[in-house]
Amino acid sequence: MSNVKDRILQLAENQGVRKEKFFSDLGLSYANFKGKSKGSAPSTDILEKILTIYPTVNVNWLLLGKGPMYINETSNVSADVDYKYKYYEILEKYTLALEEIKLLQSSRTKSTTASIKHTHKQS
Repeated sequence: MSNVKDRILQLAENQGVRKEKFFSDLGLSYANFKGKSKGSAPSTDILEKILTIYPTVNVNWLLLGKGPMYINETSNVSADVDYKYKYYEILEKYTLALEEIKLLQSSRTKSTTASIKHTHKQS
């Protein structure tokens, strides 16, 4: 199962340019998409930039790994409106999930710090 960054790398390969150029054109560093950094989730700003520069990328594929990489360019206006609605709906869920992860990480850090302080006091 691939993550969002894996799919962004697939998109870069599919564009037929060097990955460094692809990420540079997005104002990003390729280093953020390899090694340990590859496991972290991209920000919503990065996702929005990709979908703005590459409007035919299927948001469901990019965020969820479902469907084809590209949407049908001959879709009608109502399908485009539906696509934009789904994009914002998925983006909102993704943003909420990122915020929840940050809260959980913060909570875990505070809990660990409190535990260390408590252990230190007992010593």
